[in-house]
Amino acid sequence: MALRAICLWPGLPAAWLLGVSRSLLIALVFAWCVCGLLLATFVWPDWIAVSLLRLLWLTAIATWIGAALKNCLRLPGMLATSDAHSSLALVGAQQEYLRGNWFEAEASVLQVLHQHPRDAEAMLLLVGILRRTRRFQPALRRLRQLELLETAAVWHFEIEREKEWIARAMADDSKALENEAGKRATDELTDKGADPDVAETAV
Repeated sequence: MALRAICLWPGLPAAWLLGVSRSLLIALVFAWCVCGLLLATFVWPDWIAVSLLRLLWLTAIATWIGAALKNCLRLPGMLATSDAHSSLALVGAQQEYLRGNWFEAEASVLQVLHQHPRDAEAMLLLVGILRRTRRFQPALRRLRQLELLETAAVWHFEIEREKEWIARAMADDSKALENEAGKRATDELTDKGADPDVAETAV
């Protein structure tokens, strides 16, 4: 019953169940609009012309009804974490991942997440793909989103391990950039005719 109740507010189911920030923004904007209409109706009625106020109320009510119906229809899909089709797609994504075919693996896992956004296993696989392709910030954002899901509890160890791997990879990249910058500076000083030993000391 409680899950059905959250369907009555636009954007709330996806924000509550999936941790989708865009849906949270929609829920907040709708709340602000309703508060503004209530103030214009009962507190400061001179703000807006009566005809325009009625039109705004009709728009808000139509939006509310449409969103409630849409939320009710989407709720089963939000609650489901996998089905036969998505399981096959996930297995295919895992096989592509093991072969090192990152593009194909990402396409398959995104297809699964589009149908079942609460599939923690699929999201964790996507984090691994993003890490392998050196997209660390998107991987960390996905991990934060994953941690908001109830289905992520059984994957706590894997989530923490991914965080460690990402932190280590970011540190390695940072060190490599520093070494490359130092080598470039040394080469520039050498090209200008400076003694190589002096150039290394300057770096």
